[in-house]
Amino acid sequence: IMAPKTAIVPDVSIMSVEEAKEKLLELGFEVKTEIIYEGNDEIHVNEVIRTIPAINSEQEIGSSITLVVSKGKSYVDFAIKIRGVKGAKSLNFFVPFLTISVVKQL
Repeated sequence: IMAPKTAIVPDVSIMSVEEAKEKLLELGFEVKTEIIYEGNDEIHVNEVIRTIPAINSEQEIGSSITLVVSKGKSYVDFAIKIRGVKGAKSLNFFVPFLTISVVKQL
């Protein structure tokens, strides 16, 4: 029985999505169409942060690689849920570059 052929996942960090896909496909990997986007303060928007499975790991040729891509600085990267705020019809949160209004449902 022949062992499956493997290759090392190349370092595609800081590449554009297109460049990273091209490099991975050249080595015989599949690239998943779903991309994971994460806020990142160092890596520019639409550049690759990392891969799943990890860069430099040994994987079977033909296996799928997911790209984790920067959506830029994450000053605020959260959702707020507030239930039953007493005595307030609305609350305002002031954060640099962003205002969130939470309005109580009547």
